[in-house]
Amino acid sequence: MIANMEEYLNQSKLRQTTLTYIASRIPESQIADLRGAFTKFDKNGDGQLTHQELLEGIQSVPEINLDIDDIEKAMKVIDSNNNGVIDYTEFIAACMYS
Repeated sequence: MIANMEEYLNQSKLRQTTLTYIASRIPESQIADLRGAFTKFDKNGDGQLTHQELLEGIQSVPEINLDIDDIEKAMKVIDSNNNGVIDYTEFIAACMYS
């Protein structure tokens, strides 16, 4: 999942937008593991990841070795609609990239 997110960050805005659209059309049954990861990070259950939730979520996984600058960059890139949070569909798009 993290490797996919890193690849997503390096893609063009058009490709990211396309992946977000595709992610919105994937049946939940096919992305159950990603839904579980999102739910674990989304502490208040509002369907969006704030900067703090993303930071704490990533830091809670020992296998992920990203510094705060990398996490902030990821937040800016994954937040494709620039609303200040990572929506579920944006998260799925970033995680499913391969």
